Amino acid sequence: MKMKAFPFDMETTNENKLAKPLDIQDLLSLKEPCVISKSSVQQIVNTLATLVTEGFLDPVDLAIRLKALKDICEDTRKAIAPNVLTEIAKGGRAGITKHRATAILKQTNVSWDFSKTEAWVKQSAKVEQEKVKLKELEATLKTLKTTKEVVDKETGEVTTEYPPAKSSSDTFEISY
Repeated sequence: MKMKAFPFDMETTNENKLAKPLDIQDLLSLKEPCVISKSSVQQIVNTLATLVTEGFLDPVDLAIRLKALKDICEDTRKAIAPNVLTEIAKGGRAGITKHRATAILKQTNVSWDFSKTEAWVKQSAKVEQEKVKLKELEATLKTLKTTKEVVDKETGEVTTEYPPAKSSSDTFEISY
């Protein structure tokens, strides 16, 4: 894909019309202080989207690079999580504030074990049986091309089954 000449040098200052108070270099610089906020992140998003829309950046190239950055961020976050938790704990309930962003400790993935209560175990088994029935009905309905009249063997009631409406959306996947 033939791209337009880049509209500005990324090393320039706010004097450029597309330069933002927080740009990608500011964000990725681990030496310089910067202000990180929802609006500053959105500014970067808007700038990148505009550069793609106006033909200055190749959209597939950018998507591949963003996928790599996402993977780097997710994997680094997992790798440093114990250290981050230790540092945040030092800040107590208020957490720690840096770059105008606040990091606090938070409980997630809370789970409860009800398996020692017989009434719950029985009810859960019933629910699981109904889920199996529902999946079987869905599988049958997916095969229908037209409506179908069905007679309930126990009650004699006649109901109409309809083919399900199918919807989907397009997206993309990047792998390396």
